[in-house]
Amino acid sequence: AAPLVVVPLGGTVDKDYPRSQAGYAFEFGDEPAAERVLRMVGGLVPGWAFETRVRQVQVPGFPKDSLEITPEDRERAVGAVRAALEGLPEARVLVTHGTDTLLDTAAALAAMLEGFPGDVAAVLTGARRPERFSQSDAQLNLGLALGALEVAPPGVYLALDLQVLPWKQAARRADGSYCRSGGDV
Repeated sequence: AAPLVVVPLGGTVDKDYPRSQAGYAFEFGDEPAAERVLRMVGGLVPGWAFETRVRQVQVPGFPKDSLEITPEDRERAVGAVRAALEGLPEARVLVTHGTDTLLDTAAALAAMLEGFPGDVAAVLTGARRPERFSQSDAQLNLGLALGALEVAPPGVYLALDLQVLPWKQAARRADGSYCRSGGDV
């Protein structure tokens, strides 16, 4: 099986309850949501082990809210993905990200993968509520992304809102949900 490269960039999916007593703003937790969910999957699927299947990429300066990602941050994140893929004939890339600027990072990742040697499919996903919270869409979106990575041809995709979309065919609605371009945006 192709290695799974996991790139936790932050966003709501990775946020946690505030650690300070008077805190009211969510903070990033110590462990990325994708790691928690993938370790759980490893306990459920025979032969699937986090330690042997996953390559986690830590990007300096991350995690952060996607509204705070600068062009330099995005370039650094894409460069870290490129470095992680070097020498791999095939790979699957899972990026967790805030939903506000997901399409910007998808475009940057797609530009980097154009002409990249090797069979690479990348899926970006996020959540409207932190994975730590009840009634979060995080586990569903992460599961959707993992399933898409098993069958998707090379390219860059979004996995959100019960759908997997090629990034160029995705649009963000005013309510923050995603749809196919040309849909009710």
